[in-house]
Amino acid sequence: MKEDQQSLKSQARGTAGTSTIDTDHLYQLLKEDSRYWQLIIESLKDYALFVVNAQGYIMSWNSGGEQVFGYRPEEVIGKSCSFLFTPEDQANNVPALEMKTALEKQRAIDERYHVRKDGSFFWASGQVFPLYDPEGAHIGFTKIMRNMDDLKQAENQFMAIKEYATSVIQTSAIPMVVVDSDYRINSVNASFLKSFESLGPVAEGESFFEACWGQWDRPELRRLLEAASAQEAAVETGELVVDFDKQGRRILSFTVRRLLPLKNNSCLLLLSIEDITLKKELEREKDDFIGIASHELRTPVTSIKAFLQILQRKAASVPDQFFHDSLKRSLELAEKLSILITSLLDISKLRSGKLTLKITEFDMQQLVFETIKHTEVISKTHRILFEHKGAFQVRADRVWAEQVLSNLITNAIKFSPGADRISIGLAQDETASRAVVSVKDYGLGIPVHEQDKIFKRFSRTTKVMEKQIPGIGLGLHLCFEIIKLQEGDMWFESIENEGSVFYFSLPLA
Repeated sequence: MKEDQQSLKSQARGTAGTSTIDTDHLYQLLKEDSRYWQLIIESLKDYALFVVNAQGYIMSWNSGGEQVFGYRPEEVIGKSCSFLFTPEDQANNVPALEMKTALEKQRAIDERYHVRKDGSFFWASGQVFPLYDPEGAHIGFTKIMRNMDDLKQAENQFMAIKEYATSVIQTSAIPMVVVDSDYRINSVNASFLKSFESLGPVAEGESFFEACWGQWDRPELRRLLEAASAQEAAVETGELVVDFDKQGRRILSFTVRRLLPLKNNSCLLLLSIEDITLKKELEREKDDFIGIASHELRTPVTSIKAFLQILQRKAASVPDQFFHDSLKRSLELAEKLSILITSLLDISKLRSGKLTLKITEFDMQQLVFETIKHTEVISKTHRILFEHKGAFQVRADRVWAEQVLSNLITNAIKFSPGADRISIGLAQDETASRAVVSVKDYGLGIPVHEQDKIFKRFSRTTKVMEKQIPGIGLGLHLCFEIIKLQEGDMWFESIENEGSVFYFSLPLA
């Protein structure tokens, strides 16, 4: 050991051309406190910690140095530490300047790229401290470094996303603002400034809730941003009626997208705001028109159906088959028109808040049995399999519950023309507070890119329209809204070309 140390001393002296006294003092200190140094230095597994003499030649190297840089002690001791720096830093004499700063200020902070044994660069953060012998003479430096490459990459990614988000919102016609995890404004686009200029000033760096003289400080909007910020990847949406000081009452649609979650839980949130006041007014006028038109059409269509039924009875003795076929077809079309008008009236009542429900307690299992029985009379193409896990008393509108189930069963048959069965299930949910009904088909399925619109009005998938399956896209929307009114939920699972399962839940009595 002594011979190796003496050889190392000679190597350091010869390579560096340094004072023998400085090097001897440094080795003496390391030798005297070797056990203490060993315990401290080797415990820093994630840190490269090494000692250099006054001229920058490496005198000791811990196991963390091998982990961070890839070099074993025998590969680096006696060499100038400059080879750990990038060629550019070497050319700019950064190693010497770093030691000079440490000597003058008793510490030098080092945050830059360094070079591993394999030639790759990594971002490291470290500090350099001067070492002195007991008499106060400067004899070298100690340096401690940590690989911060992951954090640097995350920071670079964060900045790239930030720049991308800024470029996107600046060219958008929709009012947008980017805020950080503290809800401070990062950037805001011209459309936002133009749309809400009458509300007051907006400045980057200030809290979004303090901008425009605090007119955005709404509990509903805070909850929306907090919900998006709390998720790993989220898109949160909501509507808010806001009474502004100068713009009056406006209906705004908010969409919050979480752009970039980081390890320290910070993120960027992209908030887009659309004024849908006019859109809502037009929708209301459209709903009024549909309600009035449907109501006015209901009476004549009912009369047409009645007269056609009378003609059908009176024409029983007429031998003309074409006449009978035409009469039958007319009745079928009148029935479809009647169903359409009824659906439109129900939608109109629903959206105007005039749809009344008669809430009672009833046996859900019995309702499913009855609905299956009625459906089997009409449809002979599919077997209906029913799996139930007990009888459940629910509290809901029985008539509407039966209509929802009937609609789902009819859809399951209609959208699985190549299958011969559908499956119905009845069970409790995980909280034992609701009964859950499921209707499963083995048919077309719903493409992923069209699943978000299934419960919207007049929504029909491309595949359904291509196959010319009849319908107008109101049934599921009406079912969804009716179930919500009864404090239930409705959802589905679907795989294209394999089938779908539609669920709805109702509260247990």
